[in-house]
Amino acid sequence: MASYHLFQRIGNVNIPFLVLDIHSHILPSIDDGVKTLEESLDALKGLYDLGFRHIVATPHFYPGKYTPSIEEIQVALEEVKELIRRKNIAVTIILGRECFLDYELVTARDRSTFPFLWNNIKYQLIELPQMSVPAAISSYVQTLRSTHIVPILAHAERYNQIIRDPDRIHHFISLGFRIQIDLASFAPTSNKALRETALSLLRNNLVDIVASDIHRPSQLEALSKGLEFLRKECGNENIEQFFSLP
Repeated sequence: MASYHLFQRIGNVNIPFLVLDIHSHILPSIDDGVKTLEESLDALKGLYDLGFRHIVATPHFYPGKYTPSIEEIQVALEEVKELIRRKNIAVTIILGRECFLDYELVTARDRSTFPFLWNNIKYQLIELPQMSVPAAISSYVQTLRSTHIVPILAHAERYNQIIRDPDRIHHFISLGFRIQIDLASFAPTSNKALRETALSLLRNNLVDIVASDIHRPSQLEALSKGLEFLRKECGNENIEQFFSLP
């Protein structure tokens, strides 16, 4: 995929298109994300207005909470695609999953459907338990990498072990993870610990990609504030690196 240097003009400011949002919950009634097609439409309109043109829908695979079948997901995906086609919202939706790392993930029969494809490379978004790192993480990541799937650590700023010691992120990088931060964590209104951790990772050049992780349209204001901060922190011409993948 070609490098993007496209800009949209808002007022007197040139705003770069953000190209890719790799983490979103915009399929209705599938997990803890949007509940209706109307909410999905509002979220997608908002993401489009922020500059996103390609959005990866990542419904949870979270045993005991959210384990929708691929058939249920496909039905919701097609409904959303048809709606944005009728409403002329020019975004492309790519299907992925946000996978909670535990034994059931390792043994899941449908795990071949979890990665998403971007620029001819497969990526898989992985969520960890909040309190501790599973012992299986190393072997699972090795399995992914042996099949040419790149693991991405979802919302790295939210895990207690990284909040307590941001240098812990180097362990995940050494395993082969790309590091994803939620855009709203940069907003001034964000939880203080999350914001400080996100800023520490950003300022130490340890962030690969920033994503919306949107669950409902009401989060759009925080996403906008996070994006405004990121532009000021990094420079308008530099932030597009955080919204794409190789």
